[in-house]
Amino acid sequence: MSRNWSAVFKAFLKKELLETLRSMKTVMIMSIAMTNLLQYMTMEEVMKLHLDPDTTAVQLGSISMYMSVILILFVGHTLVNRYIYDERKCKAIHVVLASGADQTAIWLAKMAAAVLVSTVLLLLTVGLNAGFVSVYYHLSIRYTALSAALTFVTMPMLCFGLLSLISVAYWYFKNMDVFGILFPILAYMGIWNLSVQLAGSLIPGYLVVVSLAIGVGLFAVSFFLVSRIKKERIVSLGV
Repeated sequence: MSRNWSAVFKAFLKKELLETLRSMKTVMIMSIAMTNLLQYMTMEEVMKLHLDPDTTAVQLGSISMYMSVILILFVGHTLVNRYIYDERKCKAIHVVLASGADQTAIWLAKMAAAVLVSTVLLLLTVGLNAGFVSVYYHLSIRYTALSAALTFVTMPMLCFGLLSLISVAYWYFKNMDVFGILFPILAYMGIWNLSVQLAGSLIPGYLVVVSLAIGVGLFAVSFFLVSRIKKERIVSLGV
């Protein structure tokens, strides 16, 4: 990749990270708090099973993957919506594209910023949840190789793949406002409801491979689509 591509990528990555830290602290704090609240409700379902302490600790580790999905889809989508759709609507991206900047560098920088912020918030959320479990339930969350992979690697990758595809839609289609409002709410409540229903269920090992493959595939497809979108399409806000 050219120096110009790298320069554009670094500039936009820095810009998005600084703007996020400056203007979205409240959203990030509320997201962590709400995710932990929903996770507490799910953990209560596990406690109702009256499992022995060791099994309970392992099961609490297993359901952490739902917390990962809830947080990343909500926070990640909020960031993608802000980075891509809002800038398109207010025409902030127009000047940059007109200057000859590579759109793949811009898009990838924005996605990288969303991934970095979401990952940091996920680690903070998981850490706070572990502290709460230790104080409130007098237990230590125990992760197996499977639950750790799902919570910290494959389910986040699946979410980021989905968000990357949504970001392409934000650059291509007009009138995405209703979707932008409904998606995070439906995803938040839908995944939480699923986590409550499956709180005591065993997680199949193949989910690691499936979620990782889908996530990587969606991201690759999204990058390809971004490279093929004409700049005129992004600027025009056409249907």
